[in-house]
Amino acid sequence: MSYVIGLVLSHITDSLKLGTLAKGVTMKKLILLLSLLVTVVPPSKPKAPSKMCFLVDKSGSMSAEKSGQALEMFLLLAMSGTDSAEMNVKVFNSYTYDWGYRWQALPSKDVVDRAHTFLTSAPALGSTKVLPALAQALAEKKADLSIILITDGEFDELTEDILTLIKNGQKMRKEAGLPPAVIGCVGIGKTQQTSLKKIATLGGGGYYHMEADK
Repeated sequence: MSYVIGLVLSHITDSLKLGTLAKGVTMKKLILLLSLLVTVVPPSKPKAPSKMCFLVDKSGSMSAEKSGQALEMFLLLAMSGTDSAEMNVKVFNSYTYDWGYRWQALPSKDVVDRAHTFLTSAPALGSTKVLPALAQALAEKKADLSIILITDGEFDELTEDILTLIKNGQKMRKEAGLPPAVIGCVGIGKTQQTSLKKIATLGGGGYYHMEADK
């Protein structure tokens, strides 16, 4: 795993150059998060995600504390982007909302600030319907696509329906000549960890649980 740690440390260096690390950011948190979302193809050639599509839960179950933790996790990952990275941001509750800027290049303090404004202005309300958000993300015509799901996992849909949608979405990507998307999950609060772990296992992107502040 030394190659993964080395790659993650290079990301941290790039992030520090921006001088925009959020309050509460620690080296341990950044290493854990980035190492979960690193793909290795083949094992001798580590490859970090360059097209990151964030799906952030803004449903009624996301309390102020949970929303704050979700924002922190987003900032940690968004500020890890290297010169070849791009990001897209969506929030979901009863509906799915795009941040309106499509894909934006990283690293960029301005881009991260715009995403921060979008996420903090979106109220946490309604139900938790992740299927439309995942379908939109999987339909993105990006070859090196990583979908990062940040949620408490209290979905209205059945886990099996979510997994079926992911399988179908990956099949459609293959038919379009695109490689499968990597899907990673960041669980917030007392999450439905079993469901999120299944999604992350199928998506091959790893799972990280954000524990409550002590």
